[in-house]
Amino acid sequence: MLCYAPGIIQQRRVLSVEDCIHRPGSPGQIFKLDENSVVELLEMLEGITGGTLRLQETAGIRQLYFADLSADDFLPLAYQLLDQYYARHDS
Repeated sequence: MLCYAPGIIQQRRVLSVEDCIHRPGSPGQIFKLDENSVVELLEMLEGITGGTLRLQETAGIRQLYFADLSADDFLPLAYQLLDQYYARHDS
């Protein structure tokens, strides 16, 4: 997701969950993720970024909002997400 978003953020500040699942090149398409998996990932990103990436539902449409992020901010966030994931799943 954090490798997919920088290309989007240059054009707009909002991305629908549907785009994250079905759009060509999206994490949902590349990794064959279902909606629940994508939403779980987006919720984790919201926590990591302290709300800078924000998942909201309005009128039944779930969207990811990018507040105060530039394309250069995503790679450090990607590493932070991986660190947190492997810290939780390390045996």
